[in-house]
Amino acid sequence: MELVTSTLGTIVGRLEHIEERSNNVDHRRGRVNQGGNVAIDAEEVGEHVGDYRNRDGRVFDELSRGIRVDVFDFTGRQDPDVFQDWLVSLEDYFEWFSVPKNQKVRFVKLKLKGATRVWWGNVEEQLSRTRQPPIQDWVEMKARLETKYLPANYEQLVYEDMLRWMQGMHMTADQYTEKFHDLSVRSQVMETDQQTLARYLRGLRVDIRRDMFTAKLFSVDEAYQLALQLEKQQTITKGHLTRD
Repeated sequence: MELVTSTLGTIVGRLEHIEERSNNVDHRRGRVNQGGNVAIDAEEVGEHVGDYRNRDGRVFDELSRGIRVDVFDFTGRQDPDVFQDWLVSLEDYFEWFSVPKNQKVRFVKLKLKGATRVWWGNVEEQLSRTRQPPIQDWVEMKARLETKYLPANYEQLVYEDMLRWMQGMHMTADQYTEKFHDLSVRSQVMETDQQTLARYLRGLRVDIRRDMFTAKLFSVDEAYQLALQLEKQQTITKGHLTRD
């Protein structure tokens, strides 16, 4: 009888210990209401509902959580377009993750590598030597980076490249159009649709532009699709002539 009593006491003790551990877990995950049910805090990451909130309260679903948003390291490559693309990726990252203003400079410093990181270290050291406050504002840091890695006449250079852009003899319509749009965006030029179309047509190869002469076109997209068709027809024709 004493053995049975002792065994029951051990079992009851273990059950009470298990219940206590369960309650502790529930309290860590949320809060227990008067009915004894656990209520999960709204701000807590909720796997049970498949979403979470970022710092500004926006709810991200499972699809958004799976999207990879990253910023490549910048090593000081002397290519203004690469630098501009890097700045855009930073701004996209800050927006997506709602990065606080006081953390942006610290994050960007992590993305500076090689000679660029050494240069920025010298900037900080110079400020310290002259007893000036450290740079903690991203706008100020960005301005310093642009002064260092963008030519003073960068906008002028891009605009001139845009005006001079032409389709080479061995360049496909796809390659020409991709670069055409890239230069248009970088130059930030303000044009009407007809002005952009005229610039696009002027840059096409003479043989393609000649075949477009009688076509009624109203947009670059229409001209691009027609250029693809004409390019394909020329390829087929050249193939037949070669076989003959």
